[in-house]
Amino acid sequence: MQSAAYFPVLPGGLKPAIGYVRVSMMLGEKISPEIQMDAITACAARKGYYVPEGMWPDGGWIVELDVTGRNFKRDIQIAVKAVEQRVARAIIVWEFSRFGRDREGNPTHLGRIERAHGELLSATEDVDARTPAGRLARGIHFEFAAYYSDLVGQRWSEAFQNRLKRGLPPLGGDYFGYVRRGRQPHPLFHNRTMLDPADGPERYEPDVDGGTARVLNEMYAFWLAERNFYALTQNLNARGIRKTTGRQWNTDEVAEALDHGFGAGKISVHDPGCECGCPSHCRRKMLFPGTQKPVIDSETWDAYVDARQAMQRLPRKSRTSRHSLSGFVVHGPCGGVMHVTRRGDLDGFKCGWRQRQGARTADADGVVVCRDTFVQRPLVTRALLDVLAEWVPMIEEEARAAKVEPGAGDFVQQEAQRLRRELKRLDGELDEQTLLVARKVIPEDAYVRVRDKCLTDRAAMQAALDALVGRVEQRNQSALAAAPVIEGLVAEWDSLAVTDRRRLLMEVIERVEVWRDRLDIASIVVVPRWEGGEPVTRELPGRRRMAAVRRAIPEVLARRFGGAARYSRLQEAVVEVVPCSKKVFNAAVLDLAAEGMLVRQPLEGKQGTVYRLADPMTEEVPVPVPLVEAV
Repeated sequence: MQSAAYFPVLPGGLKPAIGYVRVSMMLGEKISPEIQMDAITACAARKGYYVPEGMWPDGGWIVELDVTGRNFKRDIQIAVKAVEQRVARAIIVWEFSRFGRDREGNPTHLGRIERAHGELLSATEDVDARTPAGRLARGIHFEFAAYYSDLVGQRWSEAFQNRLKRGLPPLGGDYFGYVRRGRQPHPLFHNRTMLDPADGPERYEPDVDGGTARVLNEMYAFWLAERNFYALTQNLNARGIRKTTGRQWNTDEVAEALDHGFGAGKISVHDPGCECGCPSHCRRKMLFPGTQKPVIDSETWDAYVDARQAMQRLPRKSRTSRHSLSGFVVHGPCGGVMHVTRRGDLDGFKCGWRQRQGARTADADGVVVCRDTFVQRPLVTRALLDVLAEWVPMIEEEARAAKVEPGAGDFVQQEAQRLRRELKRLDGELDEQTLLVARKVIPEDAYVRVRDKCLTDRAAMQAALDALVGRVEQRNQSALAAAPVIEGLVAEWDSLAVTDRRRLLMEVIERVEVWRDRLDIASIVVVPRWEGGEPVTRELPGRRRMAAVRRAIPEVLARRFGGAARYSRLQEAVVEVVPCSKKVFNAAVLDLAAEGMLVRQPLEGKQGTVYRLADPMTEEVPVPVPLVEAV
């Protein structure tokens, strides 16, 4: 709050007060500020207060125009704070509804005023809140104010739904690329319009003459090619293209203009099922058909929606990254996105979740979920391309198999076979019942009941089978659509720009998970985007060093130490043969101990550990591959 000047108590005991003026957004409540200020000044004189001349913070007046009273996100907070700080002793309003119409906010902020030994006065509602009857009357005034707000809100909701059913934007307004017809400026309020009978019914028409309809079409095409809102914004402002308000574009406004889908004949409204309480900033939207003529075709809109959904799955900072796999690579154990970093001369990925959380890398049960995982970026890229190259023939083979037997080789096949067996059983039962009624073994009414039940069950099973087959065919069609994209991506990877690589990757993969087992061997799991696609695991290069260390430990124990050695001496000897980190050596020792090849024994009377061979090797053991060459 801005600091106010000191407001003294005047001769005669007149205490300073804040005069709060609010002009409502509702047409029926637009009482002019002058009328409210005159009434507040007179009330202050009657109650032993005065309002310092001038606007806050130099004076005691706070005026808000065209502001709703359904919340307290407004300058009334300044007036309440002034009372709490004893800058003023009271807040005077034209009527209690000017203070607020919120059933939760009114008592909360009124309590703040009274706890500071201040009071809230109404110039037109003479209520003495120091008495029980006065507090009751004030409460009734506040309840009527909230009731009137609810009533207006209900009427506005009806108007909202009415406009939506007519295919018009519920809030009206101007939309880039379109001209609003059937409306004219309001003679009293500059920011409102009214019906224009001479121009026909209200409607939105593409702005062909002004050229903005063509620009809106180009905006979709530009974004689909570049996948970059910043570049699109710069392009629009450089060409001198302005918004409907005449101002320059910013990135969020360009994204909002395209996401609303008004140019595709859609109307975007807040999801009625969302309980966020802030519809204007909520991302949960629903699209309804509008009456305006689209400026883009349905294929362009569908492509835009698919690309936006794929992009929104990526972290915000990775959507325009300089690296091809930024945002796609995640750490499997913790789910954190891995960011590009360097470790010495190596270029790779590191888990960002661990960096943000620091030492807190365990879950509630104390199980470690995130270790210091670093993988080389070229290895991940190469493994990913190998997986993509293997997917194309696999997709085509599965599609051919699906034509013969939908869902072959998985649960879908078993379910389809079960439904076919049930259909065959029901057909046989129907034939049997028909034969019995023909021979007059059972009465006709009993036959009708059994027949109707069998036919109902058969229809349900046939519908389930058709839906199952349709789902499999849709899944295979989705995979087949991805096959040429994958083939072109792998073939042209080196020549494609980073933005093109990322755009194509968004169409075929969901994410790339990085895992590292206790032997410190890293692998990736590539998760496809299409429904029913099976994740593929690919081990990263690096097992040769681990294998060399595993072979070196028993050989060094047998040759240099006679089958047993202390941990520290064994590590030094193995590192001389196969250079490796302590982490890799520990993992190899634990692995050999788990397999029963090594036995761990503590030293008697001393600190330390001895490892010995379970079956000491006393003879020379041929080495098929030199240890150094194996690295």
